[in-house]
Amino acid sequence: MFSFAFLRHFSEFFLPAAVDAGPVADDPGSAAPTREEWYRPTVYRDLAIWFEDLTEDPDRVWGVGVAPAQGMDEEWFDEVLGNALASERRYAADGVLSGVRVKVSSENWDQFTLVLRKVSQRLGTNPWIRDLSEPGYAEFWP
Repeated sequence: MFSFAFLRHFSEFFLPAAVDAGPVADDPGSAAPTREEWYRPTVYRDLAIWFEDLTEDPDRVWGVGVAPAQGMDEEWFDEVLGNALASERRYAADGVLSGVRVKVSSENWDQFTLVLRKVSQRLGTNPWIRDLSEPGYAEFWP
C-alpha cells in the first residue's frame, strides 16, 4: 500500500474497524448526554439583595460623575431582572428599591449578579447580594 514501511503502521488507524473488532467499535461515545441530563430540573437560588444608600457617603460611589442614590431605581432593576422572579420588594422612596428578594436559576446566577453590580454602581448604589440557602444569611430576610 505504501512504499515506506513506517507508514504501514499508521494505516491501521485510518482504516475502518473490522466487524469483529468488539464493543469499542460500536460505542457511540460518552459525549452524548444521558436522559437524566436532558431532563434535569432547573435549580433556583433564592437571593436577598439590599441596595446601599450612598447619599450620606458620596466617596463610596464608583465611577466618575455618578450621583449617590438612596437605592436602586425600580425601572432599571426590572430591566436587569430578565428571567429572574422578584417575590418581595422593599422601598426607600417611591420608585427606589432598598431591598428585593429574587429567585434566579443557577445557570444565570453569575451573569445576573455581574450585570446587577455594574448597573447599580453606575446608578450610585452598591448591591449587597446574599444567597438565602446559606445558613448564615437565612435569617436576614424576615
